[in-house]
Amino acid sequence: METSIVCYRNMNFGHPGSPTRDGLLSSLRDAGAEKARSIQTNGTVLLKATAPERVIDSASRVLASKFGYSDVAVIRSLSAVQSFLDRCQIEGITDPTVYRLVLTFFGGAVMDVTLPWTNQKGDVDVLAVEGGMAFCIIRKPRASAGNATLEIEKLSQSPATTRTVATLRRCIGLAASGF
Repeated sequence: METSIVCYRNMNFGHPGSPTRDGLLSSLRDAGAEKARSIQTNGTVLLKATAPERVIDSASRVLASKFGYSDVAVIRSLSAVQSFLDRCQIEGITDPTVYRLVLTFFGGAVMDVTLPWTNQKGDVDVLAVEGGMAFCIIRKPRASAGNATLEIEKLSQSPATTRTVATLRRCIGLAASGF
C-alpha cells in the first residue's frame, strides 16, 4: 500500500468553495483510503491507499457536489517527494535573501527551461525539476514575496500548487511515525 502526499490547489478550510477538514477526510476514507491525515488548513494530505489516483478521483466528485470544491489535486508518492528533496541539497542553501524554500507540484508537463532559472522580477528561482515537481527559492525583495505557483504554471502550462519544504518534511516525519 502506497503512501502519497496530496496537494489540493486553492483549498482553504473555512473558506467558501472549500470543504471542512472532516469533510475532506471523510470523502477520502469513503472513497477507499486506508488512512488520510490533513496536515494544514491548505489541503495538504497524507494518504495511504492501494490506488491513490482512484481514491482522489472518487473523492473529488463528493467534494464538488457537497462543498463546491472542484480544483486540482496533485498526487505524488511520498518516496518520490522525499527522494527529490534529498537530491536538492537544501541544507547547502545559506543565502540571506531567501524568503522560503518550496516545492511546486504541477501537471507533469515538460518545462522547456534551462536550470537554474530566475523570473524577470528576480523573486523566484527554479533550481531543479523532476516528475512534476519543481524545487524553488522564493525571495521577498519588496513588500510581497515571489509566486512560485504562478511562475511554474506559466512555464509548464499546467495547474500548479506550492508547499514549503518545512511542510513536506513534516509530512515525511508523520508518515515515518505511522501518521
